[in-house]
Amino acid sequence: TFTKPYTSFPSVIVSRKELLAGSLDDLRGLKVGVVKGQIIEASLKRDHPELDLVPCPDVATGLRELSIGKFEAFVDNLGAVAHAIESHGLANLRIAGSTPYNHDLALGVRKDWPLLASALDKALDSMSDQEKLEIKNRWLAIKFQQGIDWKLFGPIGAALLAVMAVIIIWNR
Repeated sequence: TFTKPYTSFPSVIVSRKELLAGSLDDLRGLKVGVVKGQIIEASLKRDHPELDLVPCPDVATGLRELSIGKFEAFVDNLGAVAHAIESHGLANLRIAGSTPYNHDLALGVRKDWPLLASALDKALDSMSDQEKLEIKNRWLAIKFQQGIDWKLFGPIGAALLAVMAVIIIWNR
């Protein structure tokens, strides 16, 4: 028996830092690692038969093989990927993009203990969304970033333009 889902993680595309791949369409013609027998493998085979999928026994093995170049990308859920990248020190990997697939996480309880599942559901329902987000962020230490961070680039660019304007005016 499972509780109601308490959080959801997207499936993401992981690549080495030099590869630019932001979506599943960008992976055509490339070898893509997936965990053998998991739902993401079945979903990709069904929805994207053109992808060259390479099955791996687990996330850690798949990411290590990606790190040394056995394939160009790896697809799995963000929580598992973030944990494996951090715990195995795979500094040459990055989250390159997202997929349309999500993984809802729930707690599993023995079938003959339905009261425990009910109690866990009540405990999870009593938590605010902010508390759930804080817990998720505490355990998920990897940042997912696509493209240019304009919040950082804007002020730096404005400061450089101001300095250039002062220099030009001073020289006039």
